[in-house]
Formats: sequence, structure tokens, C-alpha cells
Amino acid sequence: MSTIVIQQFENLDIEAAAPHKPAILDTYELSADRPAYSPPQFPFLRLPRELRDEVYTYLVCFKDTTPTVPGIVQPSQPDYQPIPRLNLSIFRVSKQVHEEASRVFYTRNVFPVRILTESRVVADKTYFDVWYDTPWESMIYSAAENTIGTYCGTIWSAGSYIHESKLPVTPSPRYRPLLRHVRVDVVDVRIDANRRKVEPLSEIARSKVRKLLLPFTYRLQDMLSAAGAAAQVDINVFSALVVDGPDKWRAADGNLNSELPTEPVSTTRSNLTSDIERNATDAPTTSIHMDLYEELLSTISPLTTGPYRHTLSLPRPLAAQFGQVTPAILRDCKEKAAAELTASERHLYKDMRISTACFWVILKGRVHAVDAHEDDCFGALAILARRGKQGWFPGW
Repeated sequence: MSTIVIQQFENLDIEAAAPHKPAILDTYELSADRPAYSPPQFPFLRLPRELRDEVYTYLVCFKDTTPTVPGIVQPSQPDYQPIPRLNLSIFRVSKQVHEEASRVFYTRNVFPVRILTESRVVADKTYFDVWYDTPWESMIYSAAENTIGTYCGTIWSAGSYIHESKLPVTPSPRYRPLLRHVRVDVVDVRIDANRRKVEPLSEIARSKVRKLLLPFTYRLQDMLSAAGAAAQVDINVFSALVVDGPDKWRAADGNLNSELPTEPVSTTRSNLTSDIERNATDAPTTSIHMDLYEELLSTISPLTTGPYRHTLSLPRPLAAQFGQVTPAILRDCKEKAAAELTASERHLYKDMRISTACFWVILKGRVHAVDAHEDDCFGALAILARRGKQGWFPGW
């Protein structure tokens, strides 16, 4: 059973959730000449499958939790709406009900994947931290510009947990072929025009940027490989290149832009002209430098590869200014990444190590990297300390 299901059963009274069945002693005296009690057939299963699926939809489906704006791109905790807590006790009614309800659960929900990137410069060397959060797992990837990096802890004290020696496979392979829709929200607070003047990237760091999301790209590809082209991935990008004012979004140069946070950008030439014309009417041209935009696309370009179908949505000011060149930049980023990535590096990014100071646990149905020695974890926990020892995604 998938860990997202286990999470919802954390405090569930199994006996209370089961259908009521009178005990034998409540109805009959124990006697050899009396037949054993046989409960009546569960009437729900007599309904047509279409009606049962409608019932499942009300019980196991949740609304798409799009991130709220403003506040999303500031280097502080983004304002995400928590995923609704569902009572999935219907999964325990019977094997048939479980199979039918889980199919509705995985095929009809849009599952959010949330990624936040940040960087810092120490002694002229750039360090990168990426927070990865899904309904099934939570971890930080941390690396210096010249290293492969490791997974680091997201919590310091797990309380009661199930210890795992290896990173568990989530969701379960049994349910992966059912996945149909994933929304990836990438919040990039690394790239800021003013900050880049003070902290320019070295060539080594630029190469690392193209590999920054590889560990999570491989995890996403692995999760959706069974579904293949039947799966849809919507990639929404929020960047510090576009910061928010009190009421409206604002470009890095201070010009006001549309309140709407993102705009789809075509990655095919056929629909490009209409996209540019529509975006140009909604947002004025900004003075964001091309090299900063290329750095942003270099970061997210790995997510556009994989066996799944995908869409890419960028902040409107960026789409208006750079939408026409976006497909060419993405192709160039992919070609450079493919040329730079060796077979040994690919293996290391796919099978990313966890920091020696950390270990895997299953806590409330989700996989976490827990830090055993909070002072030893590779810088990522210092970020958590600055953020009040909270994750960026409350309610998960």
C-alpha cells in the first residue's frame, strides 16, 4: 500500500472504521444445531461501477493546491496551501473496494511536487541547496559547485518512526502505473539580478546549475516510467527575477506587471507566435538580463525530459520578454548537460547518497531524511534554522 495511504490512517481506529457486524454471541447462543452467522452482502458493490466511481471521487479526490501569490518568490517560506487531509478508511473495506478506490485516487488527483532552490557563497565557492517535497517524501539535496552532493535531513527529531536502511520506493510500484497527473512547482530564489552582481557564478558553478535538479528529475522519471506518455507533468516556475510588490507583481527593475503569476510557454514553434502576442498585451518588457534567464532555464531543463508529457509555465514578464527564444535555450541546455554528464555521474545522481550524519525514516506515512547530528549536515539545516526550523511547505 502506498505511503500516502498509510499517512491518512495514522490515527484511524480500524475496528471503528470497519463495517458493523453483530457478534455471534450478540445474536445466537453457541449451539451445534444453529448455523454460523453469515453477514449480508455489502450493498455498495451492487451499484454499477460508474456510480461507485462517483462515490469514490467524493471520498478520495482533493482540489489542486496551486501556490498562493504574493510571497511565493521571496527568500522566505512560500505560502502554500496544505494538501487536504483525506479520510481514506474506505480503502480498508475490502480488496475489491481498495482496488477500485485506489484507481480513482491515483488517476484523478493532481499530485503536487514542490522544489525550492537556494544558493550561498562561502570563500568564493558556491553552495547549492534544493528542497524536495512530495506527498510521499521530503528531503534536501545539498552540494558544493565541484561535488556530486548528498541528501540531507529535513527534520532533527523524528519521535516515533520506522527506520529504513535504504531509501524506500514511493509510491509503491503497485500504484505507479495509475499515476496520471503531477504538478511540479519550482521556486527559484537563487537567481536575483542584484545578488548576481555581488556573487557571480564561476564556470564550474554554471555547469553544476545544469545538474542541480538531476536527483529529483531521475526520481520523477522513475515514478512515472510505468505510466509513460499517459502521465502529464505541469511545470510551474516562480523566480526571484520577478519579485512581488504590495499588490502586484513587479519585475526586477521595478516595472509593474500582471497580477497573474505564470503564463504557459510553448516549447514548439507552431504555437509560439500566439503565445508571444498574448503575453505582450499583458506585461511590459522588462530589463532582465538574458544570462540570468538562461541560468534559470538551465536549472529547470532536466525536468522537461522524461517519458511523460509536460507543459512549462513561466512568470508572465519572463514569458513576454523571452518566450520566443525559450525553445532554443532549452535545447542548448539539454545538449550541454548531455555532453557534460558522464556515465559515472549519471549513476551517482540516480542513486544519490544520503549524508553520513543522516538516515531514512518513515514518519506519518512519509519518507524523511533525519539528521542524527544536526551540526554536521552539509549546510542545509542552517537554512532551516534561519527559517524557524520549519519546512518551506507547511501542512505536509
